[in-house]
Amino acid sequence: MQRPPIKQSSRRRSHSLRTMLLLGFGMLCAASVGCGGSNVLPVEYGPSRGSAGLKSVNGFGGLRETYESLGWETRSINRLGDRMMHLDAIVWTPLDSSTIRWAETNWYENWLAEGEKTLIYIVFDEGSSADYWRSMVPLANPDQRFEYRRRAARAQIARDKISSKPAELGTQGWFSLETLPVPQPIKTIENAEEAVVFEATSDDAQPELLYRVVPFKESNPSNRATINLPLTTVTADFSDEKFSTAEVSLTEYLQTADGLPLLTEITSPEWNGSKIFVVSGGSLVTNYALTTPQGRITAASLIRESGTPGKLGFLVSDATGIRVSNAYEAENRKTGMELLTVWPLSLVSIHLALIGLVACLIMLPIFGRPRKGKQKSQSDFSDHLNAVASLLERTDSDLYARQKINEYMRRVRGETSGPWVIDDKPPQPTEKTGESP
Repeated sequence: MQRPPIKQSSRRRSHSLRTMLLLGFGMLCAASVGCGGSNVLPVEYGPSRGSAGLKSVNGFGGLRETYESLGWETRSINRLGDRMMHLDAIVWTPLDSSTIRWAETNWYENWLAEGEKTLIYIVFDEGSSADYWRSMVPLANPDQRFEYRRRAARAQIARDKISSKPAELGTQGWFSLETLPVPQPIKTIENAEEAVVFEATSDDAQPELLYRVVPFKESNPSNRATINLPLTTVTADFSDEKFSTAEVSLTEYLQTADGLPLLTEITSPEWNGSKIFVVSGGSLVTNYALTTPQGRITAASLIRESGTPGKLGFLVSDATGIRVSNAYEAENRKTGMELLTVWPLSLVSIHLALIGLVACLIMLPIFGRPRKGKQKSQSDFSDHLNAVASLLERTDSDLYARQKINEYMRRVRGETSGPWVIDDKPPQPTEKTGESP
């Protein structure tokens, strides 16, 4: 199957000043990398949230927070399914250059067919570690420059390892990657109309490109991929993999003066206005990359072309691929105690957990010197009166109660008259008139 050649867009695409200014926030986050008290510089590739996402040279926290500053609602996702269909855009950052599988391709195409969706695929290239260490050498103390050069060389060797072997990406049907013979520094950036929007000087950092994005080549998919797991190495066979048959058009949105695409736009009539953007290397949009003009221009173009702010998901995948599942399939149904994590039972279980926590806090032992509580006096006569009154109330007889009070008033108090004293004289017989004795 032949694919249409890469074409140039006739639209003029100017960079938004407002977006470029907001990217300064991401640049500041990236510039603070390594300035903390820790001696260990985070270089983890891929995260966009938390300490690693913001402090790592190869994190994408700056890009994510720039999206958020423009009104996007972001979240982290780890699989594809029905619950992700409502997302308006997805930023996909794989941790290697392994093959995109058919299940992933099929889900993305169903999602793109919903219309007005944007998929951003960031090609893995080991990140910006080498660029960072090289740029820091002139700023380091003289006694530390050798160590900085050593770390820069080590990071560059890691990049050279992945550039020395052909890219494995190729079975999705949208585009292919070609490994460049030699990493190419980015000295000039042109837009789709071949107008120069940036030209580096000798003082500017120059990130390098390892790959070229080209139209999909059916004859050049990688049918086998080696997956390195923690305890073993598995060779997966993709010879029976399917790939998309959608007619796609590739546009070099940003490119170098040598024609190497930095940002490639992929569209198809079958996607109802949705589009895919392929970033030719992760080192173009990492935290450190946002401190360079090339990175800021690339990120500004991505954010501007992502559409109206909506819901955005950040997806990180490894060599094992992405789990594609339906939340209602039998294999994904929760059973047993897992049901407590499913709505609406999850709402009840959360409250029960909070009540249990409060109960545990109530039952916690009291540490420290015990306090002496106030004890009631055992000689208080009012307690006796209250007890007797309670017993009399339980008899439910007013006459019996008055008799007991009368007995107390007469025997203890010696009273013979009063409101509580009952006259106990027997009634006298009345005289009858008109009767003989």
